[in-house]
Amino acid sequence: MRWWPRWRRRLVLAARAAPEPDTQDMPAISFEEYVRRQLHEVGDAVIPDQGLDDLRAQLARRSLHPCPVTRCRREVPERLLMCAPHWRLVAPPIKRAVWDAWNDGRGRGSTALLHAQAAAIRCVNERTENA
Repeated sequence: MRWWPRWRRRLVLAARAAPEPDTQDMPAISFEEYVRRQLHEVGDAVIPDQGLDDLRAQLARRSLHPCPVTRCRREVPERLLMCAPHWRLVAPPIKRAVWDAWNDGRGRGSTALLHAQAAAIRCVNERTENA
């Protein structure tokens, strides 16, 4: 076995030692229902106190969008506002406002977040136009 941290080795060995489920007693369900149940179990195991809707939201955040700064062609993950070089140009108070409004994803879609994001984009656009 290749080198893994102790916690990972325990998980792998436990998974290998687990008995195969008896499929004869299982009711026939659709593939969609099977996937939904599996996602729900994984979501509860990985993210305590959150269910399938939160897991779907997290999976949706993995998509990409273009950087909103004028003339920037970089693709950034959905969880980020803009690419790293442009984020470094944002003034620290505006960065703080964006992070406070984001609030670990709970502020998604709020007017405070939209205003903070617009201010950050405006700040970078002004700095890149003057450069």
